[in-house]
Amino acid sequence: MDKISALLAEAKPLYRRKQNEKRAIIGSLFSLCLFLGIWFYQPQTIHFDEDGFDSYFTALYMSDDTTIDDFGQNEVIPLDAYGLFEV
Repeated sequence: MDKISALLAEAKPLYRRKQNEKRAIIGSLFSLCLFLGIWFYQPQTIHFDEDGFDSYFTALYMSDDTTIDDFGQNEVIPLDAYGLFEV
């Protein structure tokens, strides 16, 4: 019995070190996969050229044949010292 206890005491640090190495490798791989997953699935930025920008707003505001009111184009809106609208 004493010999078995001595063998188990000798093997215990080796077993634990092997388990810790395995956990470290699995954790590193999981972190790498998580990082790459977040990096690849980020939303793509949309770049409009001038024609695409005009066609977008034309489709947005003129789709039902209505016109946009030109509020404030010919009028002066009073502002206070902070640049806020005066009521």
